[in-house]
Amino acid sequence: MDPGQVHAVRDPVTGLWGASNSVPNNGAAVQKPDNTVELDEPIRRGNTEILEVVLRKPSAGELRGMRLDDLLSGDVNALLLVLPRISTPTLTRPEVEGLDIADLAKFGEVIIPFFLPRAQREKLASRS
Repeated sequence: MDPGQVHAVRDPVTGLWGASNSVPNNGAAVQKPDNTVELDEPIRRGNTEILEVVLRKPSAGELRGMRLDDLLSGDVNALLLVLPRISTPTLTRPEVEGLDIADLAKFGEVIIPFFLPRAQREKLASRS
């Protein structure tokens, strides 16, 4: 792996997902969570390329200034506002605004299930 690339990795001690520019498990395959978005068009940050981003379920406070129905309907402005708040590595507003539209759509697909009740999320997971 190029040292200038950032990937999602899981901490073996805490089990939490984060970003790293080193190869996890000496290159062994790592099961990525469903909330990892592999970018079609990497984000360039200086000499670093961000190839994938992990999204986490937002807390109520992180949704200030937004309408839930805007997020659920895939409103671009709502996505641009929430993504820097819930992404690892943390994306900046200009980086989010510069996303390829296919990547923005992938982020929307990951965010919408965050708002479903657990029973519905489990039902969806059992179908895939």
